[in-house]
Amino acid sequence: MPGKSEVAARKIKSMILSGKFPTDSRLPSERALAKILKSSQGTVTKATTLLEADGFIKKRHGSGNYVLKSSHPANICFLVEKLNDKLNPVWFQAYESFYLAASGSPVETHAAIVLPNETELGLNFPRVPDVIVAGLSLNPERVEKLLSCGCPVVWLEQYSEKLPGTTICFDNFAAGEMAAKHLLDQGCRKIMYFTSIFKERAHYPSSVRFEGLLRGIALYGSPDCSVSSYALNADSEMMLMELGDVLRTVDGVFAFSDKYSTYVGRAAHLARIRIPEDLALIGVDGLPMCELFNPPLSTLSQHPERLGAKAFDSVMEILAGREADNRIVLQPELVIRESSRKPSASESKEAG
Repeated sequence: MPGKSEVAARKIKSMILSGKFPTDSRLPSERALAKILKSSQGTVTKATTLLEADGFIKKRHGSGNYVLKSSHPANICFLVEKLNDKLNPVWFQAYESFYLAASGSPVETHAAIVLPNETELGLNFPRVPDVIVAGLSLNPERVEKLLSCGCPVVWLEQYSEKLPGTTICFDNFAAGEMAAKHLLDQGCRKIMYFTSIFKERAHYPSSVRFEGLLRGIALYGSPDCSVSSYALNADSEMMLMELGDVLRTVDGVFAFSDKYSTYVGRAAHLARIRIPEDLALIGVDGLPMCELFNPPLSTLSQHPERLGAKAFDSVMEILAGREADNRIVLQPELVIRESSRKPSASESKEAG
């Protein structure tokens, strides 16, 4: 764990790299920096000594500390988690958006791939990043590992506990509530939440989406409505046949993600269940592939491009020395397509 002087040095360096203190300018006094950093003057003195050794500043006796031109841009590490054998599409789109926003700015961005359920995260950096952007699912082990790096973290997933620094997350509860209302509006009365078993541990965003679904049913449903949940623990023909049997008992499905909607579609096909005539289906993410589904998939879009853009803005705020506890919640957008548009009674009669 980095010491107080190392953390202070990193924060001052971030402000230099962001352009807040230009080349050849004099830094604020160490007393003033101590107030800015909410630290002791002794810690700041040690921090400026470290920065001089790294070539970022020059101490001039009786005059102050001056910024030297640095050839090192701010180093940003963006963690992108894999989903099975491919990159998680939401985090990858967020990274692409972040990378584009960072083009031409005084930061150097690189992606680090994190394997599913990996806790060590491969954080053996040759040079500790100035900021980490965490595009991955969170659990206590991962949070502890990221905090041990000693640099600011921008978190991109909702977590059960308050996290230090900036969190930019999707409103999972609102997504569940909106899915409930939409399915009820389509005439669904037996609604199922479809997710996956996440290695025998609770997955907080999934739990919150289900809570939102329950709340939506309570708010907009009628006494004859029912809600259930089902978790697929393997991608196999046997599991899909089992899922098909479950789908025969419901008329609407809210899937944890667009990807999990594909399992519902395959299982429904095997069980000769028609979408949307027999079963309305809606996912979460808003991926471009939704339009290529047969039928095209309704979804609650997370707008990953906004996630990446907001993350870049937050990184620049941190580099400018305006780091603060901040929580930005992005609202879902309901995108209705054929998979959840149940035909009306008159339409069904005409089709028959």
